[in-house]
Amino acid sequence: MIRAAVAGMLYKNPSEIVPVKEDSGIEAAHFDKDENKLYVRMDRKSEEIFHDLSLECAYQELTIGNDEDKESVKNKAECVAYMLAAGSGAERPHIDLFHIGCQVEGWDPIDIRKEMSVVRNAYTSIVSRMDRYRDAAKEQNMQER
Repeated sequence: MIRAAVAGMLYKNPSEIVPVKEDSGIEAAHFDKDENKLYVRMDRKSEEIFHDLSLECAYQELTIGNDEDKESVKNKAECVAYMLAAGSGAERPHIDLFHIGCQVEGWDPIDIRKEMSVVRNAYTSIVSRMDRYRDAAKEQNMQER
């Protein structure tokens, strides 16, 4: 299940996927916005790749096409990664909800809804890619029979 989720996040990814080796200094996955490349260590366990890749894909969705950088979308990316883990049956990463709550304290409810919409859209985009992969894999399996 986790392996299929990883493959789904990589399926028709808008960035170039670059496999890297152990000596690259990359834990399991890293998105470079400037190069529009997603570096992935495929020699790791699926669960390890999933956690890093879900966060990096969230960064990718939240930063491509705008002026934001990883630091400015950190909390939103962590929320997307949490939702991806919950939906894929993976262990959920720890998110400091108190910290996020402090950042939005005093915000207008409309602004909070806008930020939540951005998170939901990033999540939906990644899940749609994962669903397309699953559908393509099912179709391929049926053709092989």
